[in-house]
Amino acid sequence: MSSSSTSSTKLTTVRIHRELYNIVLKDAQNEGIGFTTFLNRLLRKYVEWDKPVQAITTLSVPKDVATEFLKLIVEHDLKTLARDIAPMIREIAEFWSVRSTDHDSLLELFKLFCKYGGFGTIHVEKSGKEEIVHMRHLLGIAGSTLLATLVHSLFDASEVKSKIETGNNSLTVRFMPRSKTKVRS
Repeated sequence: MSSSSTSSTKLTTVRIHRELYNIVLKDAQNEGIGFTTFLNRLLRKYVEWDKPVQAITTLSVPKDVATEFLKLIVEHDLKTLARDIAPMIREIAEFWSVRSTDHDSLLELFKLFCKYGGFGTIHVEKSGKEEIVHMRHLLGIAGSTLLATLVHSLFDASEVKSKIETGNNSLTVRFMPRSKTKVRS
């Protein structure tokens, strides 16, 4: 068996319109990475975001517009909105590449929405049995309230419990396995 048959890469030749090539090459050089690395990043985004998002209707809204909109909604209504959105997110997961609504799949979908959807940046760390998700966004305290309620609604029925802390432009979620209660007979 040759090494190329076990490789995770595929050597191929493609024709790229010169204008597109020049744009991609310049962007790759500006980031200090190679053309192939940059092109693979673009293809990864297509597979993880662009292709799945075609299955749902989306609306792109500038961050400033979304922030101003959220400021107009009182806290109680933000929480109601988030609880109403949660089943829609679960439904979206069924159409997405994750195709599941378990804890890990929902967290993966949340990461994709942050990475490509412009919701913010996300960092996940493990500390013993605890999983800590830190999110930084630019939607203000109203955005934190909306996201905290949405996360709580999405993950409430899962096999983990969560503790959520919010800041003006941040959210920290601590996921811990639910303790198993013994049933006496």
